[in-house]
Amino acid sequence: MNNNKGKFSGLMPLIVFIVLYIVITIVTHNASALPLNVGILIAMIIALIQCSRKRRTDGNTFDDIITMMCKGGGDDTLILMFFIFLEAGIFYLLAENMGAVNSVSNLGLKLLPSSMVLPGLFVIGCVLSFAMGTSMGTVTALMPVAINIAGKTDMGLALVCGAVVSGAMFGDNLSFISDTTIAATRTQEVEMRDKFRANFLMVLPAVILTIVYYAMKSTSTSLNKSDLTWSAIQLIPYILVIVLSLIGVHVIISMGAAIFSGLIVGWAQGSFGFIKSLTVVGDSCWRWNRSNGEHRSYRGHGRRPRRTDAVPRRNRLAA
Repeated sequence: MNNNKGKFSGLMPLIVFIVLYIVITIVTHNASALPLNVGILIAMIIALIQCSRKRRTDGNTFDDIITMMCKGGGDDTLILMFFIFLEAGIFYLLAENMGAVNSVSNLGLKLLPSSMVLPGLFVIGCVLSFAMGTSMGTVTALMPVAINIAGKTDMGLALVCGAVVSGAMFGDNLSFISDTTIAATRTQEVEMRDKFRANFLMVLPAVILTIVYYAMKSTSTSLNKSDLTWSAIQLIPYILVIVLSLIGVHVIISMGAAIFSGLIVGWAQGSFGFIKSLTVVGDSCWRWNRSNGEHRSYRGHGRRPRRTDAVPRRNRLAA
């Protein structure tokens, strides 16, 4: 008879969640200072750490543990895509709040000659979207810069915006932390590095032709490069996620390490405090409004805001 006895350590994730929620509420006098999704995420991380320590005796790999966790929520591939998308959202908002997105953009514009701004925007979009795994976040970061450049030069607005969008789509397709990349590699049972090599060789001719075309269309622009400030420490999360992904580290670990480094950098340079960082992580559970593309955060108890312009059900039935 298999008589497995439970251990008190199995309650540790739940205990940490409850204690952390109570302590932060008492300290801040605000019951919503710790978003519920962040508290649950912290409890899950502790559970993963406990399982990782036990896997040596059971002979399970880290990928087996992640698959087991995802199967608890349904289809393991879809649930893993959800977690990757969640981590990508956390990573992007942390990078935005600590100024890393602007730092990458300013560094690229500062290194480029004034006559190569248009292909430079394309390359910056490629690098930024590849590092963040989100095309929309890249467009949001670079589009104001592109519109400003178009207003100062005779380059068409559509051409400048096209350089940003095309670069964002290129990097998102190759990114190791993109949800489509995760789905493709998981369903086809291939390594991410192999998928990256195949896709990179496929799109390389198009990238070269695009850079040549934008170089021919680009005109000289006067940018005040003294205002383009950047910080090397803010680039650490981007470098970390790219390097760890290239050497074959699991995407959950690579993204987690990048998020943790982003928190450390944000705390060190005073971009946000501990409580503010919890709010930033909680706000990462956003959704794009399909009609106007605005960010919407659903916090609290997970209830969507009620539409004031919705037609009552009885009126729809009567119609």
